[in-house]
Amino acid sequence: MLVFLLWMLMGHLLGDANGPHGMRFNNSKEIVAFTLFPCCTIIGLALAYKWPLIGGMVSVASIIVLFLLRLDLLLSPFLVTVVPGLLYMAHGWIGHKK
Repeated sequence: MLVFLLWMLMGHLLGDANGPHGMRFNNSKEIVAFTLFPCCTIIGLALAYKWPLIGGMVSVASIIVLFLLRLDLLLSPFLVTVVPGLLYMAHGWIGHKK
């Protein structure tokens, strides 16, 4: 998931899919949403390689805040993006209990 998100982020930032003027944000809500996903999610998943519980919590928290900001995403397949963070949290919690 981390490699996929990095690949998509680079394509979005460097590609021409956004037209001749590149990527633009129309308001502050879009900037916050972009910071939460994919930026904070990438940071959380990267942290999860070393610290699964902390990284998972960062990833899940960023997705939850994004869902609170954009309720329309709850009705889309975008909901599955929280799964890797939840799995890392479970892995970190189980490993912490041992």
